[in-house]
Amino acid sequence: MDKNELESPQLALHLADGALAPLFSSADFDTPRVPGLQFQTQAQALSSLTNTAIIAYDTSLRLGLGAPMRIMVEMQSSGPIVLQSFLNPSSIDNNEGNKNSRSLIEIDGEPQKSIESCLGNGTTDRGSKGSKMCVPDLSIANDKDVHEEREDRNPISPSPPLLIAVVVAPTSSEAAEARKAASQLVRAGRECQRAWLRGRMEIDSESSLLGDKRYK
Repeated sequence: MDKNELESPQLALHLADGALAPLFSSADFDTPRVPGLQFQTQAQALSSLTNTAIIAYDTSLRLGLGAPMRIMVEMQSSGPIVLQSFLNPSSIDNNEGNKNSRSLIEIDGEPQKSIESCLGNGTTDRGSKGSKMCVPDLSIANDKDVHEEREDRNPISPSPPLLIAVVVAPTSSEAAEARKAASQLVRAGRECQRAWLRGRMEIDSESSLLGDKRYK
């Protein structure tokens, strides 16, 4: 997917792996997507939101709630909207697993702060003012199913890395556009994961052939 397909004049977009290495970021471009934020501050903010999403993902797994698929953060006023999507490698070729909904989770505090990029490289920690955010929708997949799917897939070859897609809209009026952008970002991330998997399979295949020749 071309970078231009992901550009949006009103939205901040970010796609990164679990190590916070960005595969794509709207902070790469000259014009800040979130009004009032300079380039470096926006890059830090997007990295911090990614890190917060990873913390939520890990916490959900530790509590036995399953692997989250997406989080939506809405402010009480018509302020910014944050969409965070988790690209679990176990569901690359499968339909998404069982979905449950946990409604209205309140998060107090401050969002905190390598894979080769399929789309381009970016720079990426933001300090927030510790505002309270309402998360009305945290969809999760059954963690047992996720691990079983991973084992049913090739247990020898490692899975592609978990990717996190973050979209920030300045106001609630851009919610529909934000959801559309999130879907596009997820598709781009899936392309990266599939490319990673194809490359890994080729390496494994070549290694296997070399091993067979060695013993002949």
